[in-house]
Amino acid sequence: MFRPSFLLLFLATACASMTAPPAVPQKAAPDDSRIASTYVVLFPTADTAKQFSAQFSALIPFGYIPFSGPSILPSKGNRFVLLRSRRVGLLWDPSEQELAVLKQLGATVEEDSVVTLMKTPSDGDFGEQCGLKRIGAEAAWDYAPPDSARVSHIHVSIIDSGVDTHRDLPTLKTYNPDVNGHGTHVAGIIGAAEGNGGIVGVVWNAELYGYGFTDAQGQGELGKAVDELTYTLDHDAPNIVVMAWVTTKRDILEKLILDPLYNKVLFVAAAGNSRSNLDRTPVYPAAIKAPNLISVMASGCDDSLPVFTSFGQTTVDIAAPGAGAIGGPACTTSCDVAAPGILSTVRNNYYCCMQGTSMSAALVAGAAALVRSQMADLDPDGAKVKQCLVDSVSHIQAFSTKCKSGGRLNLRRAVDTAESLPSCR
Repeated sequence: MFRPSFLLLFLATACASMTAPPAVPQKAAPDDSRIASTYVVLFPTADTAKQFSAQFSALIPFGYIPFSGPSILPSKGNRFVLLRSRRVGLLWDPSEQELAVLKQLGATVEEDSVVTLMKTPSDGDFGEQCGLKRIGAEAAWDYAPPDSARVSHIHVSIIDSGVDTHRDLPTLKTYNPDVNGHGTHVAGIIGAAEGNGGIVGVVWNAELYGYGFTDAQGQGELGKAVDELTYTLDHDAPNIVVMAWVTTKRDILEKLILDPLYNKVLFVAAAGNSRSNLDRTPVYPAAIKAPNLISVMASGCDDSLPVFTSFGQTTVDIAAPGAGAIGGPACTTSCDVAAPGILSTVRNNYYCCMQGTSMSAALVAGAAALVRSQMADLDPDGAKVKQCLVDSVSHIQAFSTKCKSGGRLNLRRAVDTAESLPSCR
């Protein structure tokens, strides 16, 4: 088994064939975003990764020393490795001979880089959950129960800062503790259970899987993020994967998302909080053009355009609440400071408001789970679930030139669409 690693940042403003054409890096000018000494390598199959390992000792004439440098780091998945320079602090630049070996195996090779995070129930704090109200969750739940048997079979994986156990997250299986609260906040928006006296998610009994790869400041390595991503894809059978972070590197993430093995998965990506036009300055995974990836920008709970949100008329798919209403009241929570935004779970059984496209992406992920539970196709492609969400938006003038759909998530209309539109069946 090999363990890859990579770098990711969360987006929140608070708290196959051996002969397949490979993509290999060309030598270029130094990149300040690179992680010293590391490359992430994606093999087409687990067998080719094993073959590379078996041949590792044969690479000594090229300057390799097995398991000392460049070394193969163990990974959770079985198709990735991380190659690291023998000399600490130096970048490993593969020679032409080394690239030829990887090319023969059909591998995709990419420099490691830095990733950044974005940041009518009985529950007492539901009244403060303006995002759920704006997308029409209560009306949708009357028609599509958020705790149905079909919802309980939906798996949602959260690749973030980790996710902590919480009284409102009884269906959570966490692999990494949360180091800064962001991942637990995302998880609560998606799937906090009803009846625990706190908040509720869009769905209430979906299976949640929490992974972490960042530090307490919300930064991590691309290789580590890919490691967690490949592991959950191969072990948790997720229907939805949430990635509320950005990186400047595309190749390996794009190859994974477009892999036919994962066409049943809907990948949900946050657009970012840098006020950027992703059509001109793309970041990934949000700017990856894939039928089974939905890119999400933020809206306000009053359908305003938050000043922080990134956007893209040809790149971003949909808007969803990621901020409070302009001039609206701050959340009253157990956080140290009350702030406007989206209320959800955080560490130590607390609740906090955060704002950012991460929160928007979490709402869309929860909506995708509810919509999926209503589709006639019991095992739909991720692209079909995306189409149902995009085709059912509320068209808002503020977003008409900011995202492809020109609108904000409408959950009530989306659950109708899941049964009525031929494209969703």
